[in-house]
Amino acid sequence: FIEQAVLTLFKASPAAGAPPVSVPGTHFNSLSERLQPNPNQILPLKISVGGTVIAPPPDADDAAEVKLQVGDQIALQVGPILDGNNNPVADGTPVEFELVYESEGSALVAEPASTRNGYAQRDILIDKSGVVRVSAISKVGDNAQLVARSDDYSFNVADNPALVTVVTEATATAMAEQASESGVDNNGNAEQPAGAEAGNTPAPGSTPEGEAASTMPTRRVHLQTFFMALLTMLGVQSFLLIVLARTQHRVQLLRNMLWAIIMGLAAYIVYFGYIVFGINIMPGASWIQAETYPWGTVIIVFIAMLIPLLWLQLRHEQ
Repeated sequence: FIEQAVLTLFKASPAAGAPPVSVPGTHFNSLSERLQPNPNQILPLKISVGGTVIAPPPDADDAAEVKLQVGDQIALQVGPILDGNNNPVADGTPVEFELVYESEGSALVAEPASTRNGYAQRDILIDKSGVVRVSAISKVGDNAQLVARSDDYSFNVADNPALVTVVTEATATAMAEQASESGVDNNGNAEQPAGAEAGNTPAPGSTPEGEAASTMPTRRVHLQTFFMALLTMLGVQSFLLIVLARTQHRVQLLRNMLWAIIMGLAAYIVYFGYIVFGINIMPGASWIQAETYPWGTVIIVFIAMLIPLLWLQLRHEQ
């Protein structure tokens, strides 16, 4: 053992393998760094739809342009991801999947996946058309600039005509049923039911409210929106402490802060219920969710926390 150690020290004999501990003065100086993903590797990324692998193409010479459709669910698998010792990384290593629409520069939100035996998987639903670029990255420790990255694959996502057909047929069926129930006059026109308002009759080619809501793309609620809500509540509470600490009694200040937290959490739960379960009991939630995602969480929580403060202030002045 001593002889082999001396030969290795003077580079007379090559050392095989990697030590299980940190060895200062060598390229094994930090064991934790050696166990991180190797940034010099290209992560093997496999993309499939319905069990059919579309990237990388099985035969690069005969590979044709792959076209996806809105509503397709793509399965992403990356691996094996190797560490600095050329071994599979530890289980639980985070891997991020990037799906960017090139024309808009917007990204499709996907939660990071954790590795298991060196592999990470994630299924993602394509919700709009355009040219989407797919890739995977794994950060090396806390260094955001040092990452292991896969090759980029671009796909053309087309509108799904089947979805349009389903909506059109459902609309025509609903209109036919309504016409048969209300009756037809002598001129061949559908009569309005007694007591019915003109604004309640759907126009030809329109989509009923329930079907329109069901075809609206749903944004996912994930840890990012939850932490954004917590940071918003923390910011409002800090503002209250700074502004009201010298003007209000401690008991009153504590009551105001508790009411603000309760209303903020309640608003987030209601907003969460709308996105996940479709329970829309908050006016304007659909518009905020569609136009300001993911900042809608901040707006909802901030406004909800101000409501009890204004009410308590008016009550105190009376």
